[in-house]
Amino acid sequence: MAFESAGNPKQAVLAYGQGECWLDLGRVLEGVRRYEESAAAYARGGEFARAAAVAERWAVRLQERGKAVADQKKAIRWAVHYHGKGGNPGKAAELLELIDEPTRAAEWLAKAGFFEQAAERYVALGMPGQAIDVLVRGKAPGAAAKIARAEGDHLLAGKLYRADGDHARAVDAFEAAGAWGDVAMEAEVLEQWARAGEAFERADKPLAAGRCYLAAEQADAAINALAEIKYDDPVYIEAVPLAVDALERKGTMSFRGERFLQDFLLRPVDEASAALIYRLGRVYEQGEFWETAEELYEKLLAYRPGYEDVAERLPRMVAYQKDSAAVFKQVMKEDFEYEETTRRMADRRRRVESQEGDLEGFPQLPDASEVRPAAPPVAASPEPAGNPARLAEGDADTWTGAQAADEGRGEEGAALVRLEPGMRLGDRYELSHRIGAGGRGVVFAAHDRELDETVALKALHPMDTSEESLIRFRQELKLARKLTHPNIIRVHDIGQVDGLRFITMEYLDGHDLEQAITASPGTFPIDTGVDYARQICDGLTAAHELGIIHRDIKPPNVMVVEPATIKILDFGIAKAMDTEGISATGMACGTPLYMSPEQIRGGRALDPRTDLYSLGCVLFALFTGQVPFRGDEVFELLMAHINEPPPRPRDLRPDLPRDLEGVILRLLAKSPGDRFATAAELRAALERVG
Repeated sequence: MAFESAGNPKQAVLAYGQGECWLDLGRVLEGVRRYEESAAAYARGGEFARAAAVAERWAVRLQERGKAVADQKKAIRWAVHYHGKGGNPGKAAELLELIDEPTRAAEWLAKAGFFEQAAERYVALGMPGQAIDVLVRGKAPGAAAKIARAEGDHLLAGKLYRADGDHARAVDAFEAAGAWGDVAMEAEVLEQWARAGEAFERADKPLAAGRCYLAAEQADAAINALAEIKYDDPVYIEAVPLAVDALERKGTMSFRGERFLQDFLLRPVDEASAALIYRLGRVYEQGEFWETAEELYEKLLAYRPGYEDVAERLPRMVAYQKDSAAVFKQVMKEDFEYEETTRRMADRRRRVESQEGDLEGFPQLPDASEVRPAAPPVAASPEPAGNPARLAEGDADTWTGAQAADEGRGEEGAALVRLEPGMRLGDRYELSHRIGAGGRGVVFAAHDRELDETVALKALHPMDTSEESLIRFRQELKLARKLTHPNIIRVHDIGQVDGLRFITMEYLDGHDLEQAITASPGTFPIDTGVDYARQICDGLTAAHELGIIHRDIKPPNVMVVEPATIKILDFGIAKAMDTEGISATGMACGTPLYMSPEQIRGGRALDPRTDLYSLGCVLFALFTGQVPFRGDEVFELLMAHINEPPPRPRDLRPDLPRDLEGVILRLLAKSPGDRFATAAELRAALERVG
């Protein structure tokens, strides 16, 4: 200090420095305009604000003296540093922006922990990503989410809102991003159950969707979601109780619910499943499906006699069915009269040539000019506007039939039934285009409005009204409900609308084996044919394990769906192995070219080997281009199946492997005992074909 008083700043600087009197040193240096050193001394003494002020004065001095810009920036940077040390980040950032370094200003603010200020500068600089990062580090996810959403990054915004605990904004952001799994989880937190259910559906999580729809008291939506779960899915058994809950809340059985529960009802009964079956029986009972309720109650009594109050309920189901059976029989009687009327009228006109395939020999029914309707047309819904009825003969897309208006009217009392594209059956099915027609009815492609998918709809030709026919019709429904396999066409529903009875089934886009044989007679690829045969075996095994025999395996009943998937069609004359009296006495059901000897004889004791014989005929035709037996008359053909040995396939196609020929000839054995015992055994033999 003595040196300073004596006016000797140089000695004073040396003395203060040696004594580490940093504030005095800084003051002396500042007085002699040695700003850089002065600022450093103040900083060492902890006076960062004074250090920063001196550095700023240093920068101004350099500017006044016209020094290089680089030198000026150096002074400013020191000022920034000191402002930072002194806890004045705003001033530091201002100085950096003053020297045109805004990015560094934002970075410095972030490092100093002033995250919101740093984010503001990053946003102003058009650097939203850095702004979001800074705010996340600053534990301000809500503010970061706003920036992300403004930038259109809805997924990130949703995650940030979630981290901030703002689930209402999070669910909206995730929805905008199409992140349906996240939407569902946030909606669950908010207890927006319907929204969560819809989101889980869109995220392909039907089990979770079903739970949420149930919480939202939306039984139909829950059933529709759960119905997307396949029977071989590991979560299927978890979904069954949810489906039962939904059906109970609905108060009646739905088609999709019934289809979903088919596999469950085929499984062995245990204590847990028995409770569910009982509840389902009550659902069927409430919906007045007496016959199905009876089946379930009988199943429960077989599992455990005296189960709940089943013994008391079962007789009521039987009694209720007597009343409904009488109504059903009357409907069948009216249908039979319709058939007779149609036949007499059709005899006056030419018949169309019989069509190949499932629907053979369906007569061309009369058009309006030959019928005097005494009652309004029996149609499911009015014809759509702009699509007037087309009655021109030979119209491929229109099906016209007749139905007796009431008992005893005959031809004079017939009313027209018209099916054509655009027509609706009830509120559910909208016809698209005709697929084919034949002796049993006509098949249309149709849109199922309930399932929102395309189905094949077969409008049935009237059947006999005998008790035997009634049993056959009900048997077909029961068998159809049991058959669920990738290689079997799925039958959806059997119903009646405005007197028209119909069956809906899976819509297939492909070709049948009849077309394949015609396209490649005797040259069909062997590997492909063997693969088709294995798939047919898989489908038949599934049916046979349920005790169901097809009895009409033939090329038109085997469909090839791309890519090379086989579907077995038309279980319409299928028979349960333990059921008597399903076919008419003395009548052999099937197609003569492909019928087994025991089937031709009309025996009732048929087993799965009859289907294997028919499959042998199919494979013979597929690989050689010819059926194994022919005849000028049907009787001659049938006797050939019973008495004549089949030709050797290799005589017709020498390149056929010998082991494949052996398989076919074994299938064509006259005695069932000489064939393969099961379709599974046949499949194993086909695996060895080389």
